[in-house]
Amino acid sequence: MKKLVVLIAFVVSSPTGFAQNYPGVERKGFIIGVGAGLNVFGVEDRGPGATLDYTSSGISLPNLKLGLMISKRTALLLQMPGSIYQTEGRDRSFEAVIPTIQHWLGERFWVSGGAGLGVDLPDLCDFNEQSHGKINLGYALSVGAGYEIVQRKNYAFDIQTRVQYGNTYLENNIERSSTAISLGVGFNWY
Repeated sequence: MKKLVVLIAFVVSSPTGFAQNYPGVERKGFIIGVGAGLNVFGVEDRGPGATLDYTSSGISLPNLKLGLMISKRTALLLQMPGSIYQTEGRDRSFEAVIPTIQHWLGERFWVSGGAGLGVDLPDLCDFNEQSHGKINLGYALSVGAGYEIVQRKNYAFDIQTRVQYGNTYLENNIERSSTAISLGVGFNWY
């Protein structure tokens, strides 16, 4: 009987030990975020003589964001997402620099969106190659959503999804468009 009372006391007190109420995250000032995950990426050329039509899945890494909280629930960020693809046996990267607004609809759930500069560039190892070393510029759009699964006073881990679209302009009146849909995890420091 004595062991049963000790066991019941232990079982009843254990959940209260794990259910400590941590203070909520304090979102203020400067924000740094990094994320990684999986994505489905498609890139296609349009125009006279266009030949590229590529779709693949892969790793989306690293997705960076820097910015400032402009209110308790809204941040102004500069996001830098990207994806890698192959053309003519060479790796290229479709990156973007996108000013975005991120807004928390609840204590943990956020949405974001923005428009900025899309950049289609060679892999760092291929910059010296004449035929693949060209950097192409255009525009990029991004929308995303996330849910913070772990929150502490000045940081949070989240699960996030993002859709990114970009369009760059190549020689000979060819447009290269790309779409990436990603699902990943992120770390944000406030």
